[in-house]
Amino acid sequence: MQTRHRPQGRSSANQRARLWRSIACVILVALSLARSESASATIVWSATIVGVTVDPAYGNFAFIKLSVAPTGLACGTSTDYHYTLSFVGPANQQLYALLLSAYLSGKTVAVVGQGVCNENNTVESLRGLNVIG
Repeated sequence: MQTRHRPQGRSSANQRARLWRSIACVILVALSLARSESASATIVWSATIVGVTVDPAYGNFAFIKLSVAPTGLACGTSTDYHYTLSFVGPANQQLYALLLSAYLSGKTVAVVGQGVCNENNTVESLRGLNVIG
């Protein structure tokens, strides 16, 4: 007896996408709680990247502006930019590639900060980025 497999429909693909978004949000929360100094780190659950600025005169990092401003910043007071991302290390370079991809495609992202201002004393440093939509 031969069984027929029904092709998975659009609703199944939507369910998988929602599941991955949920997993991504859990990972971001875990990252934000991983170190004790990150207790004051910010999380922006759903935003788009509206600006990326790189200027070697400021240092070896990028300034990032989101469509939604983070709240409860531990050290960031800038209204021009929300996060910085250092270019030091291969992981940060991969993160920058992901950031540019999300920016150019207009995808929705979830962002978590470090709770400290390492690169610029008025802008929180970026810890993680997840493209969610």
